[in-house]
Amino acid sequence: MLYHYRVLVTEVYDGDTFYGHIDLGCRAWLHDQQFRLNRLNTPEKRGEEGEQGLISLDFVDDIIKVG
Repeated sequence: MLYHYRVLVTEVYDGDTFYGHIDLGCRAWLHDQQFRLNRLNTPEKRGEEGEQGLISLDFVDDIIKVG
């Protein structure tokens, strides 16, 4: 069986990682869960790749629309 859940994204950490709350239904929530985008590896926002990492973070943040 395939289940679909709604997630309220609270923070985009970097280009392939974000945090959010999962709505399980019936007023049940899992809070502050970490999500990694499958088969995607973006530059880290710290270190030598910092500039490219911030660009990828902004791109994902614009797509997901944190709220």
